Amino acid sequence: MIVVDTNIIAYLLIQGERTPAARKLLERDPRWFTPSFWRIEFLNVLMNYSRRQKMPAEDVRRVWDASFRLPHLREEGVDPGQALEAALLHRISGYDALFMALAQNLKTVCVTQDKALRKAVPRLTATLDEFLE
Repeated sequence: MIVVDTNIIAYLLIQGERTPAARKLLERDPRWFTPSFWRIEFLNVLMNYSRRQKMPAEDVRRVWDASFRLPHLREEGVDPGQALEAALLHRISGYDALFMALAQNLKTVCVTQDKALRKAVPRLTATLDEFLE
């Protein structure tokens, strides 16, 4: 059981150089958890990617639809007060604090490619490569 950051889900759904590693992570640990708000952040990631990579609208819609059919992904609510305390303690964004609060509640790590988050909260985070080693 692991918490996965939105970027890990994006690697799984949007074909790219990190997709094989995201698939390997899923094979290694198929029980993924994420805060219930993740799809809002994913929509932003998807739109930014589509503009930079000139992804056709049809592909954007396909990836978006696929994000609703991830049987291995469980969305969990997070106490906003706990997230606030995590944000204050670690000096991280509110979004990142939700992932950290969930990882703390589940007594696991959050797999993320966010270098700043990894540095700020090393005991609750691991990069994709670190987790796969």
